[in-house]
Amino acid sequence: MKNILFIILLSILLSCTNQSKEVVTAKYSNGKPAIVSVVKMNGDTTDTIKHIEYYPNGKKKTEGGIKNNLRDNKWTFWYENGNIWSEGNFVNGKSEGVFNIYNEDGSKYMQSNYKDGIPDGCWTFYLNNKKKKEAFFDKGKKIKEINY
Repeated sequence: MKNILFIILLSILLSCTNQSKEVVTAKYSNGKPAIVSVVKMNGDTTDTIKHIEYYPNGKKKTEGGIKNNLRDNKWTFWYENGNIWSEGNFVNGKSEGVFNIYNEDGSKYMQSNYKDGIPDGCWTFYLNNKKKKEAFFDKGKKIKEINY
C-alpha cells in the first residue's frame, strides 16, 4: 500500500508543469546536504536549472545556474569561512564578462574579463587592496602589462 501511495504521489509531482523544487542529490555522513539541484518539472521531463554545493559545516560552497547541462548565468564560489572566493557569469558553459576573485580574508585579489570563455580586456591584480598589476588581453593573447 505504501508503494502505491508513493507512486501516486510521485506521479502527481511529476505531472505538475513549470514548477521547480530542490532535490538533495548527495548528503554528508552527518545528514547535511552536500549537493542540491534545483529542478524544473515540465510535464514528463525535469531540467536542472541550478546547482548548489555545501561544505560539511552547512555553509554554501558553490551556487550557480544551469542551462542545457552547462553553467549559465551567475556563479558564486565561497571559502569555508563564508567569504566569497569568486563570482562571475557564464553563457553556455563559458566564462563571460567580469569575474571577481577574493582572498580568504575578503580582500580583492583579482578582477578579470572574458568573452566567450577567453580572456579579453583588462585583468587587474591587487595586493592589500591596492592595484598591483594590470594585464590586457585581446582574444586570449596578452598584449600589454603594467606593474604598479
